[in-house]
Order: sequence, then structure tokens, then C-alpha cells
Amino acid sequence: MELKLEVVLSSSIKRKKPWPRFCWLGLENESVFLLDDKRISEINMVSGRTKKKTPKLHTMLPRVVTMAASQNGVWLAGLLVSGEMFLWNRDKDLLKTASAVPTVAQLISVAQGLYVLRPVPERAIFKLA
Repeated sequence: MELKLEVVLSSSIKRKKPWPRFCWLGLENESVFLLDDKRISEINMVSGRTKKKTPKLHTMLPRVVTMAASQNGVWLAGLLVSGEMFLWNRDKDLLKTASAVPTVAQLISVAQGLYVLRPVPERAIFKLA
């Protein structure tokens, strides 16, 4: 099988800290989004500039634990510190939330607050405290 690809657009993003992930969201209104654990920016592929605020998601971003795009690129899913989950549809600008399950909220708070790496003197391994 032979696959030929052609670069139709190249863009340079001016930012000191690199973005760890990017995803293509939307079927009708397609856009490339840059994702971090707590940030999301829409990139204009022609100019290389980023749109820093996504109005529906902007208020939730400080409380996000992690975000990921669906396999088909229709939804962006995220988990909040409170244990709630959100789904955002780029095409319809629709935000859906699911309430938290108490055990999930407890696991998130434990994972964020209690895990500190500390060296163990008798061995060369690290212990979670």
C-alpha cells in the first residue's frame, strides 16, 4: 500500500512552553485544538495564532483534572476535580455534564493531595507518602 501526503499548510506557534497534545474537533465546524491538562486553545492554521478562550469551557478549566477528545473528533471529554464529567460538542457548541459519583471525587482528591514523592533512605526507590 502506498500513501502519498502533501503539506498544504505549515504554521509556527509562538509559545515558550510546548503543548503536549493537539486534536481535531468537529465534523461541520472543524478546528484544531491544542490541549494541556488544564488548558485548551483553538489554533488558526493560517496565521498560527491561538484563540485562548472557549466560552463554554472557560469557567471549567481551572477545575479540570484531564481532557481528551473522542475517537471520531465530535466530543471533548473532561474530568473535573469535583468528580463531575463534561462533554463538549464543538459543532453545536453544546456542553453536557454528568454528576459526580462520591467515590470518584474521593479518588481524585486523594490523588491530587496526598501523593508526594519522597526518597526512602534504605533503598534507591521512591515511596508514595
